[in-house]
Amino acid sequence: MDGAQDHGDGLERWIAAARVGDREALDRVLRHYLPAVRRWALVHTGDRDDAEDVVQRALMAAFRGIRKFREESSLPTWLYRITLNASRELYRNRKARTRALERYRRGAEDEAGTVSEEDDSELRPLVRKFLEELTERQRGMMDLVDLQGYTPAEAAEMLGLNPNTARVHLLRARRHMRASLLARKPHVLEDLR
Repeated sequence: MDGAQDHGDGLERWIAAARVGDREALDRVLRHYLPAVRRWALVHTGDRDDAEDVVQRALMAAFRGIRKFREESSLPTWLYRITLNASRELYRNRKARTRALERYRRGAEDEAGTVSEEDDSELRPLVRKFLEELTERQRGMMDLVDLQGYTPAEAAEMLGLNPNTARVHLLRARRHMRASLLARKPHVLEDLR
């Protein structure tokens, strides 16, 4: 699912029905956004098992809170914040950050994108290392804008950031990536030209 896609009138009707207690409508809405929620959870945890825990927590929170959803923000923004909060709660309750990063370092499969097998052996470890070096906000902005196609303004809203602050985080993440690539594998950038 591309974050920049419109939901269309059909989805809007399901959202409206879900807000007034229609469980079937809520089920359809949550199924529609499930791939995005899974991706966001994985970005914030770096671990598939922890991501699934976050997805479950986020879906339960959305189920319980749909009647309180106000259309001051978009539903994806609301779900993103719920997912982010569920991820933070997981880390507070289980202290899973160290375990997630260790799994990441040991080579857990990267689900953030597709890379050819030829480039995979060289780029995956570099991308993992790069992502670990970013702050949570930088990682979130890069994922939402560069990988999922949201605009910087939409990503800022989803992360609860001032749009200018969000752009600075994105710029710093991109600069860090370029500097890291140049320092560690200068030929990779030459191959991309």
